[in-house]
Amino acid sequence: LTNQYQPNTYIAGGDITITGSGFFQRDGLLGDGIDARGIVGNGSSVFLDSRNNIELIGSFIKSSSDTSKSGDILLIAAKDIILKPDNSSIFGSSLDTSPDIGHAGNMTLNAGGNILMNDSLLTSGVSGFLLTENGYLSGSGNGGDIAINTLKNIIIDDTKISSSSNKDNGGDVNLNAVEDIKIENDSSIRVVSAREGNIKIKGRDIDILSSKLTAGINPRF
Repeated sequence: LTNQYQPNTYIAGGDITITGSGFFQRDGLLGDGIDARGIVGNGSSVFLDSRNNIELIGSFIKSSSDTSKSGDILLIAAKDIILKPDNSSIFGSSLDTSPDIGHAGNMTLNAGGNILMNDSLLTSGVSGFLLTENGYLSGSGNGGDIAINTLKNIIIDDTKISSSSNKDNGGDVNLNAVEDIKIENDSSIRVVSAREGNIKIKGRDIDILSSKLTAGINPRF
């Protein structure tokens, strides 16, 4: 989805706005949104490319697969990327019922302006179990990488960011800002897996207030 090509010049601003409403619910996600689920096969990738802002308002973008790999999610905005309150979510998952196949897709947010997340969720993970002759075994597959890149500021407020895997590597979580990064108000950034995954934060000034960063091996696996 893009407004870069043959734009309607009668519409001011050039934003891409996704607004959730009503009581629609799927997999715990409320409101209307973009659902690129693959019931049999891979989940589809989702690309949003805006010449101005991208906003999620109480809505979601989701790529998932019940049997294989979820797709990548890429948001590109010339100005700001804004996830507004009421659980705006960017969500990628694989149920991973096949060995060494069910990997979670990568998520990338690139903004020329600020990236603002308030009461939101960003997660890429692998879960599920494989039925074998010896019973159920935890599936295998890597969590996806999450990259948040901006030429200005990143503000993460009461927001959860995570990459996880039941049995293999969690993905890396990378935050890169030319200016400042602020993580506050019970926000969390987590990489939890059976093997490895990293959190990297790079900015001019970095403030972490009443929030948690966790990267490590989940002792359950």
